[in-house]
Amino acid sequence: MKRIRRFGLKKAIREKNLLFGISAGAMIQLQDYHITPDDDYADFAWQTGLGLLSFDLECHFTGNRRQREHLERALEEKGLETWALYEDGGLLVTDGIVTAMGRVERHSANRTES
Repeated sequence: MKRIRRFGLKKAIREKNLLFGISAGAMIQLQDYHITPDDDYADFAWQTGLGLLSFDLECHFTGNRRQREHLERALEEKGLETWALYEDGGLLVTDGIVTAMGRVERHSANRTES
């Protein structure tokens, strides 16, 4: 997001009909997304993305306790439907309809689906 802002690309990206993203490239397409502490990030944090999608993601999901705790925290704080993506999982969003591919978990404030 820092590079997108620095180079003034947000408007151009929002106007495109097709976007693809892996990991952070997927997360920045969201309105708001959380960062779970790991080797790269020391603290839990909320970030603002491009605002193209209105759910949350937990990328590189392994199902460990730390990820689940922070996923639950994110749900409590923002109430956004959250998709946990294992390394072999992904999402396809077409006209607002989300199709899960591979190994994913869908979390909402009151339920979890695999």
